[in-house]
Amino acid sequence: MKTAVFLPLIILSLCIVSCNTKNSLDPKVKDSTLAGRAQDSVELQTISFLKSLNKTDLLETFLKPVKIVNDTAFWKQDLESIQMKTSDDDYIHTVVDTIFNLGTTHIILFTSYETLTDGSPHYCHPCNADYSIAHVIQEGDHYKIKSFKKHLTTKGTMGQGARVSIVEFKDSNKNILTSLKFEDGWIGGGTTMSAAEYFNTEDFSSLIYIETHNSNEGMCDETDFKCINKTERELIPFDRHPSTKPAIIIKYKHTYFDKKLIIIEKTDTLIYDGYHFNKDAYYEGV
Repeated sequence: MKTAVFLPLIILSLCIVSCNTKNSLDPKVKDSTLAGRAQDSVELQTISFLKSLNKTDLLETFLKPVKIVNDTAFWKQDLESIQMKTSDDDYIHTVVDTIFNLGTTHIILFTSYETLTDGSPHYCHPCNADYSIAHVIQEGDHYKIKSFKKHLTTKGTMGQGARVSIVEFKDSNKNILTSLKFEDGWIGGGTTMSAAEYFNTEDFSSLIYIETHNSNEGMCDETDFKCINKTERELIPFDRHPSTKPAIIIKYKHTYFDKKLIIIEKTDTLIYDGYHFNKDAYYEGV
C-alpha cells in the first residue's frame, strides 16, 4: 500500500528533474543579436563565437553585466576579477576601449575605471585603470573567440589609464610575434618615471617590462647639471636576428654627476625564449 502511494511521487520527481536538466542544457541564445557566450577566462570556454563587434554585443558576451548604460557595462566582481577595482556602487565599470584590426584577427581591449557616486573618476596618484583583453578571429559572417582574459593588467595614474598600441617583432623567417604595448608613468616630488610593458596577443603573457625613463630633473635648476640623475632606456625590435628568433635591442643611458658629468651607455640584445624576452638568452657576439 505504501509503495502504491509513493510511486507516483517518485515518477513526478524524476519528471521535474528531467525537465530542469533539459532547460539547463538548452543551447539557444536568449539575445538574438549574439551567436554565443564567451569563455570567462583563457582556460574556460563555452560557446565560442559571436555575430558582430558591436560594443553592446562585446560587453554582453564577455562580461555578462547587470546593465549597460551609455556603452558602459556594470558588472559584479568575481574570482577572475578579484584584483580589479569596484566603484562606489560596488560594480566594476567597463567600456570597450579599442578594437585592433589585424586582418582577420581582432584584439579587443576593455578598460575599467573606478568612479565616484556621481560618475566622475577617482583622481589620485594610485588611481588607475584595469584592462581586460579578448582575441577573436573573423570566419565568414561571424567571429570565433580564441581567448579572453578578464584581468590582464592594471596601468596608469591620476584616474587615467595607459597609452596602448600594437608592436610587432619579427624573426629572420619573417614570422611575426604581435604584442600589445602599454605605456604609463607618474610625476611626483620632482621625479618623473615612465615605463612600458609588452603582452603577447596570443597567450597574453608578459613579454617584457622596462622602465624607460626615471629622472629627478624636476628637482633641479635647468642649469644645474650637477643635480641631474636620470636613466633612459629604449626598446628597438631586432629584425633578422642570427638566432632566427624574435629579438630586441635595449639601449641604456645613465647620466649623473660625480665630480664631473658622467654618461654611461650600453646596448643589450634579448631573445624571445618562447615565453618572454630573456636576458639569459643573450646571443654572444651580437
